[in-house]
Amino acid sequence: MKVLAKLQKNRPPFLVSQLLKLLSGPLFLLIIYSIEMEGMVHGSKIAFGTLAWMVTWWILRPAPWGITALLPLIVFPLSGTLGIVDTAALYGQRVFFWLMGLSLLAFALIKHGIAKRFALAFLTIPGIGDSTSRLLFFFMLATACVSMFVSDGSAVAIMLPIGLSIHAYIMTLSGQDISENNGPRLRTFFALGTLYAAVSGGIATLVGMPHSAVAMDQLETLTGREIGWFTWMSLGVPIFATLLVCNYFLLRFFFKPEVESIPGGRDFLFEERRKLGRMSLGEKSVLSIFLTMAALFVIPSLLPGILGEENAFSIWVDNAISIWMVPPFVMLLLFIAPSNLQKHEFVLDWKEANEHISWGVLLMVTSAIAVVQALSSFGFTEVLAQYIRDASVPAYGLPYVTGLATSISTNFMSGVAAAALITAVMVPVAETVNFSTVAITIMVPATAMGIVFPWAGPTVGTAFGISNIELKDLIRVGIVAEIIMIIVAGTYCLLIGPFL
Repeated sequence: MKVLAKLQKNRPPFLVSQLLKLLSGPLFLLIIYSIEMEGMVHGSKIAFGTLAWMVTWWILRPAPWGITALLPLIVFPLSGTLGIVDTAALYGQRVFFWLMGLSLLAFALIKHGIAKRFALAFLTIPGIGDSTSRLLFFFMLATACVSMFVSDGSAVAIMLPIGLSIHAYIMTLSGQDISENNGPRLRTFFALGTLYAAVSGGIATLVGMPHSAVAMDQLETLTGREIGWFTWMSLGVPIFATLLVCNYFLLRFFFKPEVESIPGGRDFLFEERRKLGRMSLGEKSVLSIFLTMAALFVIPSLLPGILGEENAFSIWVDNAISIWMVPPFVMLLLFIAPSNLQKHEFVLDWKEANEHISWGVLLMVTSAIAVVQALSSFGFTEVLAQYIRDASVPAYGLPYVTGLATSISTNFMSGVAAAALITAVMVPVAETVNFSTVAITIMVPATAMGIVFPWAGPTVGTAFGISNIELKDLIRVGIVAEIIMIIVAGTYCLLIGPFL
């Protein structure tokens, strides 16, 4: 016994912690498999249990995200759920290349400085830089505009350092040292303003956040309908604009800035802009690629109105240029467009791209969709949908129920997995009660960004880590912001949904 006690005393805590983390995933699978539920067959139990296992490991991280994403390739064949060929086929998701292309474009925007140039150009508009209130609002607006075309996480990474440097400048002007204890309300305003603006801006367009691609993929799989650029924006933009204003006043209520005016603020921003110098060839190339992407997204929607719906060229473009084709084409341009002719350099090279692609995130997204497709094939999503139908949720309450379920789940589990599962469940319910499936599809990503806890996702984690926000501030304001998000997005779904 003394020997055993000595061994236990000397056992490295890491091994115990790692073992508990590893066992937690299979334990969830066993618990779910042991639960008797009407309509649940062997395959749906295994698939749902595997999803719970994956989500648990994604949160606790006993293994890298990308490796955890491969669990179905092991569990499904061993359990007799699906063969290895059928399981591997589930991973052939177009969303993988969608996210890969957009993430590489976001990296190019950061690498060549075009995103920072845009933000500073926006903030140097006359009348903005000398007032703290105006500067904060337009800083949030600039962040949201950046987030419309790159992921919300990338927007936070681009804009938060700018916001914190502005905060440091303001504190220096007021004669205070630049520390976390000086100007805490203003610092927190910049930090949470960046986070909330990035999330709201990502809702405006269909390329603003990964969850949008996941929801669109589920809609097209379930109904065969593809959401166009302008269709998405007709609902996404009003949600974004309203949330931006609400979040600004929410932050002013909780964190009224200590300083109201900024002497020389516009000069500081102009100096930062001057340091960027003239646009380089790399910036011009990235800007051209970005505009090409935007054109390819919107042209198929515009041509029928210009040339007529029966025009042969309009029909060819509509059939040939799917939104899913655009990001792979963008990837091609990023590797062949020049950035320095003398040095024979291109906008991106594969070595640096390989280092900056979040392979783990791409595999996580792909595997989450794969497991949800397996769940759908075994009837699990239809079982959940029937439970919701039996609860007699009225059509006018459906978007709020969807938003509440999405908001809660994405603060405690993978947002991607939650978005895929909830979309797969709620779209059939929307069809049953004659509610717009497009509106429900947009409602899911609109409320799928967890902003209450720092572990809810990389976006909130980045903002929390860089800016040293107080945890109590993140939670208390985040809860209010989530409630506002559900109410605003749900109300617009009710008002605009019938026209989509």
